[in-house]
Amino acid sequence: MNLRKSIKFNFFLLFNFIFYYSFSQAPGFADEVVSDQFTIPTGLTFDKSGQLYVWEKAGKVFKVNKKTGDKTLLLDISEEVYDYLDHGLNGLALDPDFLSNGFIYVLYTVDHNYLFNKNLPTYDISQNDKLSATIARLTRYTLRNKTIDQQSRKVIIGEDFRNAIPILMDNHGIGSLVFGKDGSLMVSVGDGAVAKDPPFHSGDVNYSILVEQPIAEGIISADQNIGPYRSQYLNSLNGKILRINPETGEGYSGNPFFDSGNPDATRSRIWAYGLRNPFRFSFKPGSGESDPAKANPGLMFVGDVGWASREEINIIDKGGMNFGWPVYEGVGLQHALFNDPKYFPENAIKPAVEWRGQFAQSMINGEPYNIGSPQFKGDNFFGSASIGGLWLSTDHFPGYKNTYMHGDYEGWIRIFHFDIRNEAYKVDMVNENVHPTCFAEDPTDGSIYYTNYFYPSINELRHIFYDKNPNKPPVISAFIEPYFGVSPLQVFFNASDSKDPEGGSLKFE
Repeated sequence: MNLRKSIKFNFFLLFNFIFYYSFSQAPGFADEVVSDQFTIPTGLTFDKSGQLYVWEKAGKVFKVNKKTGDKTLLLDISEEVYDYLDHGLNGLALDPDFLSNGFIYVLYTVDHNYLFNKNLPTYDISQNDKLSATIARLTRYTLRNKTIDQQSRKVIIGEDFRNAIPILMDNHGIGSLVFGKDGSLMVSVGDGAVAKDPPFHSGDVNYSILVEQPIAEGIISADQNIGPYRSQYLNSLNGKILRINPETGEGYSGNPFFDSGNPDATRSRIWAYGLRNPFRFSFKPGSGESDPAKANPGLMFVGDVGWASREEINIIDKGGMNFGWPVYEGVGLQHALFNDPKYFPENAIKPAVEWRGQFAQSMINGEPYNIGSPQFKGDNFFGSASIGGLWLSTDHFPGYKNTYMHGDYEGWIRIFHFDIRNEAYKVDMVNENVHPTCFAEDPTDGSIYYTNYFYPSINELRHIFYDKNPNKPPVISAFIEPYFGVSPLQVFFNASDSKDPEGGSLKFE
């Protein structure tokens, strides 16, 4: 076991806060860096053989050696991808029959310049526009003989931008692609809006470029200029989970708002709504039915990134569920700002778990219980970006099979124990001071890999695996003095009370 450990301090955090924190991993959970040779790694997935794939936000997809981190470029669509703030190549899914058909589905935001000018003789790749509204696309490529066939490109959603996913702001765009048990392809989409009411109108800064221009270009219709209320509006794809046929992009007849006369209509594709930024989601193993006509793709666990007060884990067990945004957040918070009765959600579903308030809470028998209570055991926790997670489906971590691992970008990983009613009754901490963007379970051994990104220097592929005696992180006790004053300011750092819980030596940097 490596006893040489290091403590690295973020100067910005130290300079602005006196802080003390300590953490220890749940028994048997070891966390190691596999590679830091990526550029904003957004996500990762495995095929059924155990081959790992990692994608980067700017539009590159790699085949990766999970032991060494060595990578081979498979796909590069960076010219087409709008890589800015929240936007980029955010979602990727391998077809359930990927090892036979080679189908790879990618979900990304399209650069406005590329969208409208790519086929013009005057097209200039350098003329990207970081402010204009645009669309997101779902596109399929085919891997043949270990190489992506560029001629296989097929746009599933977004070929006609007038029926695409609108991207109107610099945040809350698209999220994940996940196949359901029935072969349907599920797509998560954020509200793409600034939290304000009334919505943008003439005279507001950027009104022309974010409202008039996208209406004129056909990206949205005038009725969709309703800001966060798009999450409640069934004629908008924003703030939704979609359920589509991966071959056609059309909705299934079992979808809750399906229009039999127009299967590719917006409402035909919607499975759930009232979400703000459902960035990552996963299905509970063993749930769902294989026949798409049964309209049961599986039990979905969704991380919904909150506004300023609450973070959520939402559970979707059937089509048509409304989670209340922008009127509601968390188990009991109602925003007075959003009071338009036209979009008021009736019977909004409360999250299974919320945090970022005074106490994390779990909904049990229809009532919220604070963390630390007999009903919801564990230590209180905070965060500011509920990314999402996955279920542990094997015995790789003894005692943790059929528990749910979830991450918050700001930043921790925890295990949530759910009972047969799918109500959380206990939380264990796995790791802190990490910034997960996506998780994947290795089908060959049940260990977990995840991408870890934080501006400007953390760009990691990491591996969580079982170790009976893992090398635990140090318990850090650090402070500075003084922590404010007139420049130039002499500052003294002290972390001498930090300890290695296993008694080893510490290296200070």
